[in-house]
Order: sequence, then C-alpha cells, then structure tokens
Amino acid sequence: MSMKDVCVFPICRDYSAMEIIRVRSEAEAAGAIAAAAAEGLVLELKSNGTKRGLGRLMNVFAVLDLSGLAGITSYEPDELVICVRPGTPLNEIEVELASRGQMLAFEPPDFARFYGASARSTIGGIVGTNASGPRRFKAGAARDHVLGLNAINGMGEVLRTGGRVVKNVTGYDLPKLLTGSYGTLAAFSEITLKVFPMPETEATMILRDLSEGQGLSLLREVAGLTLEATGLVHATAAVGAGRATFKHEARSFTCVRIEGARESVEARIQALIKRVQRIDHLVWRSGASRALWASIRDLDDFAGTGGPVWRLSIPPAAAEEVANAIGARLALFDWAGGLITLQADATPSADTALIRAAIARHGGHATLLRAATPVRKSVPVFEPLSEEVFALTRRVKEAFDPKGIFNPGRMHQGI
Repeated sequence: MSMKDVCVFPICRDYSAMEIIRVRSEAEAAGAIAAAAAEGLVLELKSNGTKRGLGRLMNVFAVLDLSGLAGITSYEPDELVICVRPGTPLNEIEVELASRGQMLAFEPPDFARFYGASARSTIGGIVGTNASGPRRFKAGAARDHVLGLNAINGMGEVLRTGGRVVKNVTGYDLPKLLTGSYGTLAAFSEITLKVFPMPETEATMILRDLSEGQGLSLLREVAGLTLEATGLVHATAAVGAGRATFKHEARSFTCVRIEGARESVEARIQALIKRVQRIDHLVWRSGASRALWASIRDLDDFAGTGGPVWRLSIPPAAAEEVANAIGARLALFDWAGGLITLQADATPSADTALIRAAIARHGGHATLLRAATPVRKSVPVFEPLSEEVFALTRRVKEAFDPKGIFNPGRMHQGI
C-alpha cells in the first residue's frame, strides 16, 4: 500500500501548511503507518497538538493526526479501571471520573494555555510525555498508572498489552517504556489507566514572605512528617506578583496541601497551624484550594510570559543552591524542591550552559519546556545522553521503529 492508496480511507487532509492525515480507527492508523514505512516517509504523531512546542524541531513528510481516535471505550468504576483512545480530551475523562467520585491520581496537567494552544490536552499527549502534576511525589508519575496500551509500531503492526499482561516476547515492559517516549516509538490506539477515589475534601495552607531557603526547608520538614501532604510548593515573589488572587503583591508563597476525609484534613491542618503559628499564613479550603493547585499544575504563572522556560529535576535538598546559581526571578519549586520550573533570560542559548552546570554536580537533569524556534534549533532540549545511553536508546528506537519514521529527532538528534 502506498501513501496515495491511503487516500482511499475516509481521511481528511489539509494542505494549508503540511499534509495532515486524519484517522479515526486503529485500522486506519495502522494502514497509514504501514504505507509510510513502505515508502520511508517520516511522520509527526499528534492528537490536539497542545505540546508541539515541546521538544526539538523536526522535518517530516506529514502529520498523523490521532485526535479523531477519541472516546472512552470502557469504564469499570468498581474495578478502578478506565480505557480510553488517545485523542480523548483530558477534561472529558475527568468529568466522567468525577461523576463517579474518582480521579486520575497522578494529576495530569493541561499545558494548552502554557503553550498558547486553543485546543485542550488529550490523554495521548499526556501519556506520551509522561506529564504528571504536583501529586506525583506521593502518587507516582503517569507511567505508574498506565495498566496497558494498544499501540502501533513503525511497521504498522499493532502491539497489545493490558492489565497484568505487560510484557511481550521482546521482554520490554511496554506500558512503562512507551509512556514518556514522545511519540518516537509507537502511536497509541488505546490506553488503560487505573483510577482512584477522589478525596472527600482538601485544604491548603499558604505561607507568605518566606525566603527560598526558608520555604524549601519547611517543605522538606513537612514531607518528613505524618501529615501525608499531597502538595508541597514554594513560589518566588515574582510569581506572587503575577497572581490576582494575591492582589499582585510581590511576596513569595509556600503551599502545603492536605487531602482526605473531612475530619482528618481539619485535624492535620490544625496540627500544621500550630507548627507555623509565627509565620504569616492563611488556609484555603475545597474549591479555592483546588483552583490554586490546578493553576500550579498547568503552569499558569508562565503562560504568556514569553521567555524560555526550563524544568529541572533535582534532589530537593539541592534546590536552593541550584536556584541561587541560576538566579531566576520567576521560579516555582514543586515536590518540595525536587522539580523547579523557571523562566530564563531571553538569550540565544536560553542560559543552557549556566543551567546545566548548576545541576550537574547534583545528578539532576533539565528540559527546555518552551523557547523560541531559533533556540529550539540550537539548544539540546532534553538532557544530553551519555554514549552508552544514546546507543541503548537508538537500539530501542530501531526495535520499534526500524525505518525511523516516528517523530525523528524530537528528543535527541539522530534518534
């Protein structure tokens, strides 16, 4: 089958910028991929495309649009399992789960506003990038919640894993391997996720005017207590100045979220109040707390700011030292300092050397989440790989996509 033959499918194409192949079933997607592989034509895989600004720039023949491959295929609330197609918008899944008092515990973010996209994030893009929110340090990442995947490899062959059957004859743990592969290994056609009961209520203590050192030290202390906090964030004064909810006051804020049964949440909040009674603080409950964490999760503080934005993963104890070395004013410290999102100076290099040098001695890694096109062309967006890891990554790529037609070079040049 040639790419010309693929046109026989009920597929819409848009020639305004780049050829777009829209598919609405697993069979159509597999056929289009097989045809592309036969002719060696490279494809960009996407659903709603809200994260197209994440990763290196690519030269591709066409876009394989999976947004039409959408919908909830199965939901078993009693079994805490939901099966969805990759093009399903995240908000549709969350509404369905909420109607049964359930949720995705890894708190998937919707970065549409952050990237200036008009559409909503889909579950395919979230799983494909392993996007996880503030609760990750407690609940695990997206890949820890993927029970199974149906996916199509670079030859148009369908791979099926599900439930407890998580390995095929290759020996790969496919759900964990494919989650966070940025569409470089396979195209998803169905995703099975575990879900959890929603907490009865939540409350967030917000402390004001702490220095970075004070705020991060407090968060690490709270993380070691029996309060079972599910959100630990510190934001610099520049972030506070941008928030209407804080009257745009240039004051830092430090947040501790407590979730669970109503009486338990109140008892833990009161214990926290006793611990920080000399610090300026307030408590937001229920809807106000949820709205605050949704904005933190979705990086609303960096939406529309225009500058390059980095995300650093480091040991929490190193957060203050790394932040001081970089000197970023607009910075958000999540996971008690283990995840730093910051805006760098708008230089041609987006402060790449400075940032990677600052984290090198601590064993962390940095990802350029957003930058202008010239910067993304010249800067390694993801942490550079060692020779050994690069070789291993290439072998895995060749096993799933031997002709290299999926998102070539999106993560690393030459893969």
